[in-house]
Amino acid sequence: MRSVLDIGCGDGRASGILAGEYGLKVTAFDIDAKAIEVARHRYPNIDFSVLDAQDMSRFADNSFDAAITNAINLIPTVEERHKCLAEIARVLKPGGVFIYCVHSLHGLFRHGAPKRLLWNNLDRVLRGQPYLMYVDKNGNTINIYHSTPAGARRDLTKAGLKFLAKFQREWFDHWPYYVAQKP
Repeated sequence: MRSVLDIGCGDGRASGILAGEYGLKVTAFDIDAKAIEVARHRYPNIDFSVLDAQDMSRFADNSFDAAITNAINLIPTVEERHKCLAEIARVLKPGGVFIYCVHSLHGLFRHGAPKRLLWNNLDRVLRGQPYLMYVDKNGNTINIYHSTPAGARRDLTKAGLKFLAKFQREWFDHWPYYVAQKP
């Protein structure tokens, strides 16, 4: 049975699909304990845990056939993001595949991001900063990572992964997916 690591799994929706519909052995984690509580209740046959993506030391090297995430956008800094990618490379088996999505600036502003997000971050965008700072309706500051295909290739290569492909539903999609492989 193929093994998949779901990083930043939230309430386990993707984990449930991978295990239930595709028969994969899923191990999943999130830093949010409340989300993991919900996931465990919804999908009791999946191994869920509370864990920080920068430290996956509970998993041995070369443990998983694949890893997925759509939460890499919310890792607070570039350095922490690189730690996460390095950990993913470490836990993937040789030949293992990593699939993830990242916001694109074009898609964010074309499809629904608040205009104030652009104006409040214009200096960051012009200086090439990879994070936009957003204050939600509750006053919480959230850093949203965005990337270009060249940036994704650079990050993956730095982590020891080989960039394979980028795909998205439409050219303006704000969630392009990247596929990489551990050599």
